[in-house]
Amino acid sequence: MTPKEKVEKTKTSNKRTPLRMCIYCREMFLQNELIRVVKTKECEITIANEGRINGRSAYCCHKADCINNVIKKHLLDRHFSVSVPESVYEALKKEI
Repeated sequence: MTPKEKVEKTKTSNKRTPLRMCIYCREMFLQNELIRVVKTKECEITIANEGRINGRSAYCCHKADCINNVIKKHLLDRHFSVSVPESVYEALKKEI
């Protein structure tokens, strides 16, 4: 299914669900299907499980292979251009 088809199939009353890309596998998913990691203005990095947290975001899908490679290759460090604490990677590992 193409990303455009995913958006069109999830239409509800003229609203479209945004698509986001996994930072490892580079596949497009619906935003609510991904794990969102956020860097705030205060350089705090957290996993946004619920609610809206403002800041720069990185998304990872729920596949065990993707999560393990994000942790192994420290892709969040590269994406945010800062050193991400190990506690964030441990919390990400719990999402498997």
